[in-house]
Amino acid sequence: MRPQQTDTSPVLDNPTTLTANVTAAYELAANAARESEPLVSMKKDHQHKLPYSRAFFLGAELPFPLAFKEQRAVNIPTHDGNSFTRLPEEVANQLMIVYVDRILPHYPLFSRQEMLEMFQRFKESNNDQAEVKSEEQFTICMVMAIATLTSKARDYRKLVSVAESLRRDAFARLDWEQSLTVATTTTIQQLLLIAQYGFLFPASTNLWQVVGDAARVALGLGLHQNTTSECGMTEEILDYRKRLYWTLYSIERSIAITSHRPLAVAGDQIHLPFPSSEHDPDCNGSLVLHTSDESYDQPLTPNSKLGFNDTLKLLRLQSEICSVNIGMRPISNSNISYEDWLVDVERRVREIKAGVVSTSMSNSNEWHTMLILHMPCARNPNPAEASVLKYFRAAVCTVRGYWELIVSNDLDDPWHATHRCYEAGNLILYALWHYRSLIRRNYTIAQIFEVVHQISSIFILLAKQWPAAQQCGILFDRLRKGPLSFFRDDNSSDSSLGVEARQLKELVFRENADVLYAREEPVDTSAHPTLDAIFPDFGADSLSFENGADILEFFNLFDDSNIEGFDATAIDLEDTQLEECNGEITDMFSLQAEKDQVRHGNPGMSKLHKASQGLLLLG
Repeated sequence: MRPQQTDTSPVLDNPTTLTANVTAAYELAANAARESEPLVSMKKDHQHKLPYSRAFFLGAELPFPLAFKEQRAVNIPTHDGNSFTRLPEEVANQLMIVYVDRILPHYPLFSRQEMLEMFQRFKESNNDQAEVKSEEQFTICMVMAIATLTSKARDYRKLVSVAESLRRDAFARLDWEQSLTVATTTTIQQLLLIAQYGFLFPASTNLWQVVGDAARVALGLGLHQNTTSECGMTEEILDYRKRLYWTLYSIERSIAITSHRPLAVAGDQIHLPFPSSEHDPDCNGSLVLHTSDESYDQPLTPNSKLGFNDTLKLLRLQSEICSVNIGMRPISNSNISYEDWLVDVERRVREIKAGVVSTSMSNSNEWHTMLILHMPCARNPNPAEASVLKYFRAAVCTVRGYWELIVSNDLDDPWHATHRCYEAGNLILYALWHYRSLIRRNYTIAQIFEVVHQISSIFILLAKQWPAAQQCGILFDRLRKGPLSFFRDDNSSDSSLGVEARQLKELVFRENADVLYAREEPVDTSAHPTLDAIFPDFGADSLSFENGADILEFFNLFDDSNIEGFDATAIDLEDTQLEECNGEITDMFSLQAEKDQVRHGNPGMSKLHKASQGLLLLG
């Protein structure tokens, strides 16, 4: 039920009530954290039931306030239990390489050796799946599905069809209800694999629900508390617990901060050191897997990106920012003012970034940090001009970065892109209403119209991967008319009290958003949605791997793009002109011919069309 709109803001007009509510919620979470048992996961009779498992399969959440309008059907993966997806062994090897080299370092749910040994057992069992535990079968199938969605195939519809088939196979191999009834650390791993898939294909997964339940299991197991070897656990197990919890933390915080939802546990209740990189000494090396005839070796050089511990540091910093700016919690250092705290946070951001070799991902996280640090918020509803310029620049660079990723076909995470571009767009429009003269002194009208036009185009293009993203575009296009007219016309009077300005204020300060603290229940649906229902504009074709096609070319697994998606100087040039995008959308995701020639020049590729050689049964 959509909340009633009021003439007063609970955020701005009644800070006492807000502070009391936030304090009560914090104390409740803190008590739960303190009462957790670090060793409870070692008890054989431990059971942690997850009663809302059906809600896991709702589509992902749209930003506020669109979450109130959307009716999301339950997308439970179903399988007849007979036929399973068949992939050539070469393709399976390459999908595993992609996951281990490019994804696992950022989500170390498993060690590199553990993952490869699991995959080898899966391959050796081939048609006799009974030799492999159901949990391992689930893991391998989900890993394959996740890696599939990171490829750059021309036909996204077919790519999703393959990934969804693998996801259905994964759930067919596992007694899901039993796994949730006796929730353990393995259950957390399974839930986080589902969340990773949801980032790439948001229509499949209720991200906040899935990760929230994983966080509750971890809290019950005491994973957020440090445990010493004196408790009887080996160093390997202790490090595994650290890796598991901090991986959960990185995913949970990323979802909560991006969508402005409550944190699962307050940062000062987490008493656990970061995991050591020593658990996986080969994590920076390239992986080589062999086919059954040992004739094909294709190492895949891992991308140099922000390290896992660097990401954790930034997320902890972002959590602190949200707690102070939105949650109205006191600054940890009571001896400094709010203005000094802003300066100190910026210093810590620079320190983290200075230690990172690659700047593409670090710039992305830096802009998001600067955005939430300086934007208008409950703690600082009227930021100083310096802060306005900083958050505005961060918003513009965020949009530019995602635009570059989309047009180069390098975006594989539509969920974060949708939420962050929507937030950046609303904050840009808010600045045009309330800080017109300041923005006019620092940006040209052409620059402003260009970036606003890019935001609208981004939502159109994102709809290819997440159709629901179009709803953000429709709302943004409706909201942008007033601010753009006001910004362009020097004779316009201050209309900050108008309807459009009020709507933007509600969006920026998330007024009446307290209903988001309640997790959603699945809506009634008479039938499970098919690929046709999720993508109504496309007809679902079955993908055959026995038609002589070059399967690895379809997946485009060897396309190693080094595009710097977040260029800090993209909007700083004063001579930037307003770009026209007409005619570009239809071919925005086409691959370059040079890349095709590179792939065809690989002598090992010619053997991959023989689908009869080494077919691997996945599922």
